[in-house]
Amino acid sequence: MSTHDFNAFIDSAWNDHADDPKAVAARLQSSTQLINAAEYVAPFARITTHVFGEHLGRWSEGITLLQSLRSLSAWDVTAHGGVIDRNVAALRFCDTSDQATASAALQTFSLEDKISVLATAAACLAGAGQSDRAAPTLDAAIELADTGLKDGSPAFRALAIAGNNIAGTLEELPARDAAQTAMMLKAANAGVRFWTLAGTWLETERAYYRLANSLIAAGHPHDAIDAATRCINICDENVAPAFEKFFGHAMKAIAARAAGKPVEFDAARMTAMAQYEAVPDDEKSWCKRELDLLAA
Repeated sequence: MSTHDFNAFIDSAWNDHADDPKAVAARLQSSTQLINAAEYVAPFARITTHVFGEHLGRWSEGITLLQSLRSLSAWDVTAHGGVIDRNVAALRFCDTSDQATASAALQTFSLEDKISVLATAAACLAGAGQSDRAAPTLDAAIELADTGLKDGSPAFRALAIAGNNIAGTLEELPARDAAQTAMMLKAANAGVRFWTLAGTWLETERAYYRLANSLIAAGHPHDAIDAATRCINICDENVAPAFEKFFGHAMKAIAARAAGKPVEFDAARMTAMAQYEAVPDDEKSWCKRELDLLAA
């Protein structure tokens, strides 16, 4: 399979997985023959872990699929052993009720890899509705990161992704208890902290957007205004496209309304709609949620 076709396959899986994770899981299980080049293994492993872990909680099936990649002709243990080992370990951590055994299994990993495994496992557990297990797992990953990581460590990226995904998962709950709300905010703040270390300006401003969402969900609209403003400022500093600016201003408007600030709401809403008009037509469908909230 050509690189173009494989990338299209992976992009399609990412685009479809939130709406129909079971169908995407079945697609992945029947498509390992497409992996005929070494560079295809890691992206396939990432979507496999995300779908079977965070969306479906089908840990053992995910492990089986990941392990099957070792038998492919494109497999290179030097290049791919680490990514498969980390993702399998994350799903195994989720799959066991014996946390002592699960934690002991991580001792063979380096500090960076251990953090990555725990971060991925925390996101998977949160996605599976096991926030009582996800919270201490995320805490453990962050505590290990605080012991000292080199600049540019890939563990920062794993923590950033996990923070963003966990916050998004908990935001969508129809109701949250106090512990879940606290975890949501910790995860969103972790997203900002670690994307600042590991990402580009784009990922950082999106992390502030996520934090603003979480703060609104937690009932802290004034703080959400501050987070949305930071998102907007980063967009302005980097001449962001209208698509990115729309979300920042829309979130500021939504937060201002929740904070009882009608003048700020009107101003931010007007700017958001002006940015929306400049969004390319093929990207406008992604704006529906915010448009609906602005119109509510």
